[in-house]
Amino acid sequence: MIRILLLSAFFVSGVSFASAQSSFIPKNLGLAINTPFDETHPLISPDGSTLYFTRVNHPENNIASKKSSAIWISQRDEKGIWSAASLAPHLNEGKHNQVLSITNDSKQILLFNDKGLSLYDADKKIISPLKIKATHDASMTGDGKQIVFSKSNKLYLTERLDDATWSAPRLIHTFTIGKITSPVLLDDGTLFFSVTRKTKSLDLCKSKRIGTDWNNWETPVFLSDTINTVASESALHTTPNGAWGYYASVTATGKSDIFVVKLYEDHPYVLVSGRILNNVSKRSVRKKDVQIMIDGTIAKNFEVNKDSGTYQVQLPFGKKYAVVAAIDHYKPVSFTVDATAYREYTTMKLDLEEIPTPYVLLKGKTLIKNMDRPIPIQAEPQIVVDGMEVDSAIIKSNGEYELKLNHGTHYYVQVVAKRFESLPAILDLKDIDGYEVIELDLQADAEKMAIISGALRDRKTGQPLSSSLKLKVEVEGVESLTAAIDSLTGNYEIRLPLKEKHIIRITAEGYYPVNEIIDVSKETSEVVIAKDLTATPIERGQVVRLNTIDVGTKVDITKSYPELDSLAKFLTAHPKIRIELGAHVESGVKTSTLKVAQEIANYIASKGVARHRIASRGYGNTKPVASNKTPEGKLLNRRVEFIFLEL
Repeated sequence: MIRILLLSAFFVSGVSFASAQSSFIPKNLGLAINTPFDETHPLISPDGSTLYFTRVNHPENNIASKKSSAIWISQRDEKGIWSAASLAPHLNEGKHNQVLSITNDSKQILLFNDKGLSLYDADKKIISPLKIKATHDASMTGDGKQIVFSKSNKLYLTERLDDATWSAPRLIHTFTIGKITSPVLLDDGTLFFSVTRKTKSLDLCKSKRIGTDWNNWETPVFLSDTINTVASESALHTTPNGAWGYYASVTATGKSDIFVVKLYEDHPYVLVSGRILNNVSKRSVRKKDVQIMIDGTIAKNFEVNKDSGTYQVQLPFGKKYAVVAAIDHYKPVSFTVDATAYREYTTMKLDLEEIPTPYVLLKGKTLIKNMDRPIPIQAEPQIVVDGMEVDSAIIKSNGEYELKLNHGTHYYVQVVAKRFESLPAILDLKDIDGYEVIELDLQADAEKMAIISGALRDRKTGQPLSSSLKLKVEVEGVESLTAAIDSLTGNYEIRLPLKEKHIIRITAEGYYPVNEIIDVSKETSEVVIAKDLTATPIERGQVVRLNTIDVGTKVDITKSYPELDSLAKFLTAHPKIRIELGAHVESGVKTSTLKVAQEIANYIASKGVARHRIASRGYGNTKPVASNKTPEGKLLNRRVEFIFLEL
């Protein structure tokens, strides 16, 4: 539809239009092709690189210079310049030669010579006469299956048969406009031809098939008087899309020359191109995903080179456009391109500008130095920039963080956390002028601590506890300290502050934890302690030792309240369980172990546990578990433990 409208506008507007659009003015192809002799019947190859034409009575026409015609060719280079014409190899036979048509694949050329219509095979490089009674006013379709030719005002058709012969010509149309010559048929059904006027000069006309019927044709119309002159114009051949026409026209010298003219604009747009610039720094914005927007919507035909920060976009004729480059985290500056006055393909340079977001997004992980582990959230990590805590920084539970920093300067960025020594990182943003995502892991060195590790075992069997039991290492009174548990080996590791005494235990489903005392109160440098943690299965007859109670000459159970509170909480959660509390001493110690057991039972009962659920026993030194001859054995014998009686 666009093509038809442009053709119509061209034919109607005539000289005034052509004067404004130079490509629509016929152009003589110049001395490389035109000579003082007649040049007629131009034919452009499908790829537009070769021009065939007939030269009349030239002294180099091989057979004879007088009353001869030969086919010549010229090649067009990458700059669009035609080479000096030369005789076409293989196409000339006899005294009279004329090129008429070429197939779309360039493998067959329809000729007219002394033998009549002939077909040149480009692969075999041979000319074969066609047994068709036709005139030299002929044209072949692009697929090589039909040939039309004219006699007077009549148009005939012959078709290639399966056996490579041609059907008998049949009349398909009679034009009332007058005698027609030099017909040229395009693949879209358009037929260009010359008509003899009353002045006996030739003017170019066009018609078009209606539908698929060869018998129905549109009323012919003459081409613009920019093309048709008072002299004669004939044999108009076009490029495959019909945009450019090559034809013969008699000049003021009385000789025929080859001309070229644009028939319609096959690139009906302004091609706008340029750089995409940062509005502040005026540097190209590179390596960004860019959408070219036209009047608020994504352009249909645009390209962006991310490496160079350049673009190009096609803007159809006839409108004004608001053009912007849309980039995430940039505010576009709108530019107006006025294409209302253009009717011919034009290029235009226009740099688009983007107002940058004034910050970068800094993100990464907060890590323990030399360990690929995040700083635990219980350590309350905070992001500090240039010595100031940044409230807008986000730190996730997995240790990932992000914050926004204005570009154009440099910063000292660090993560601070409880029990960690911060390690500042320098971030230089002086050369950054737009939004970027910068990844930077921040590290902090853990304070000197005690590293406790070991196995997690079933106290009854001595075997490792299964990871399916939801294992968790707890530190009495401190929720911020967590242990790493290897699900394959069942081993754990935890870091505990120095200069303190800690109670740790392992919790597991179906087990009661055994508290272990880790005393690093006198340590000042990092220490490594191996300590297996055990848990006792909740089964009748199983014994659990309360390790925080030391039964000596004087017993102070107040220091053991946290462990006793845990036992009370456990009994409250399991109302059917009954236990026996037993107190033991080493040999030689005179302490009422019964009173110790009763005091402990009474304290647990004060927490809401029925007293009858707790039996109290004082065993004195009657049940030692180790030798009383060593300090270590005596310590093991001084103990309080309970037994599961009923579940």
